[in-house]
Amino acid sequence: MSKLSNYPPRGFTLIELLVVVLIIGILAAIALPQYQHVVDKSRYAALMDITKAIADANERFYMVNDRYSTNFAELDVDIPANSFSGVVAYFDWGNCTFIGQQEIQCTNDTTLKNQYIIHYDVGTGSDFHSVFCTAGTLEENSRYDKVCQDVGEFYGSSQGGCNILGNCRIYIIRR
Repeated sequence: MSKLSNYPPRGFTLIELLVVVLIIGILAAIALPQYQHVVDKSRYAALMDITKAIADANERFYMVNDRYSTNFAELDVDIPANSFSGVVAYFDWGNCTFIGQQEIQCTNDTTLKNQYIIHYDVGTGSDFHSVFCTAGTLEENSRYDKVCQDVGEFYGSSQGGCNILGNCRIYIIRR
């Protein structure tokens, strides 16, 4: 009998390595969607802050000028946009647009295919304020739908006018 037979074997067996890799894969499969949801919610929060800042600046503009603005340059807020084109402010991650004189809409996606949209209606004379989170899909529990579910109450679905595909789920945000 050799002296080496008294020592335990060195290294790992193939089965042990496969089990560890399998466990890591399962943990990653569980953690990735949660991570993605947290990132989407943080982007939503930033988008909501920008939308609210624009709407508040437009309210201040109304108090001074007795009309709402449809031009970002007229507002007293610094918007971290890459560029302005008429009534649209373009960002790397999306854009904000004036819809009429009292509504601001910001989206997290420049393709407008599958995203969430914050629609902020300042209303006339501050009688009516509505803020909507719109998921650019009819698919319940999609990635973007979950973000809107977390922040609002389901309002309805639409198969037209929400995005390029015309499909969306709308949630009203209580303020």
